[in-house]
Amino acid sequence: MTKVKAALAATLALAAFCTPLTMAQAQDSYPTKPIRLIIPFPPGGFNDVVARHVANGLSERLGQPVVAENRAGANGNIAGDYVAKSPPDGYVITAVNLSILAINPALYARMNFDVLKDLAPVAGTAQVNNVLVVNKNLPVNNLAELIAYAKQNPGKLTFASSGNGTSPHISGELLKQKAGIEAVHIPYKSAGAAQTDVLAGRVSMQFGNIPNLISAIESGDFKPIAVTGAERSKLLPNVPTFKEAGLDMTMSVWFGISAPAGTPKPIIDKLNREINAVLESKATANLLDPLDATAWITTPEEFGAFIVDQKNLWQPVIKASGATID
Repeated sequence: MTKVKAALAATLALAAFCTPLTMAQAQDSYPTKPIRLIIPFPPGGFNDVVARHVANGLSERLGQPVVAENRAGANGNIAGDYVAKSPPDGYVITAVNLSILAINPALYARMNFDVLKDLAPVAGTAQVNNVLVVNKNLPVNNLAELIAYAKQNPGKLTFASSGNGTSPHISGELLKQKAGIEAVHIPYKSAGAAQTDVLAGRVSMQFGNIPNLISAIESGDFKPIAVTGAERSKLLPNVPTFKEAGLDMTMSVWFGISAPAGTPKPIIDKLNREINAVLESKATANLLDPLDATAWITTPEEFGAFIVDQKNLWQPVIKASGATID
């Protein structure tokens, strides 16, 4: 009996010794099968374009297919919840952005996952800035005139967005708070639908991605007021930033990649290295430059700290606006 116990103890000891080694070997060889990159929004938007570009670059660098899969709905929460509940093995990851990680937790009364506890930050991918435009018939030409008009005509201004909780919506709420003005939010199902009604004069103004609005600006149908970035846009060099125009308001729209919480650090680190290599490529510059966007290189730790800061920044803005989604 003693010999049996001794043999069993030796076997268990060997298993305990081998298990970490086996796990380490598995992580070193990662990936050994296709990876799924879940995209929280429909095809065609900026988030989708950048995520698919990263997926293609990762496929080449990792030697395994990285399959992009759109799972839209609830401003990104459907995809976030799905990935948060996926196995933490690096084979299901998700594109994320400002709305999902920093705005939704304050906007939604209930969420089925915790953005900080259930998702692990992997890497930032890109940043882009919005521009505020007004209908050509609105009698204002700059930010000072817009603020004065809003104060002289309380309740008359309206602003369109591509939906509750989107960056154009939150940009509008931030403008209202910083400038001390009133404007009624009109949410649409898409940026295109919002733009149509601003062009027609049914809505006063909107925030939006500069490439989406540049044609209407150049044609004179929209008057650009200010850009939300810390620096002027290369596409609109004559349009001031909000800070240059006299309002302390800076906001970038950011994008990144996350994985289920508990994904082994060696896998997170490998994905981070390879994503950063994709972002540093000439192909990425060729994609982002015409979109007036920049690649965003981070470590997982830097991306994680940034998410916490952004969540803390936007929570009081959302709360003060009174916007909620049940």
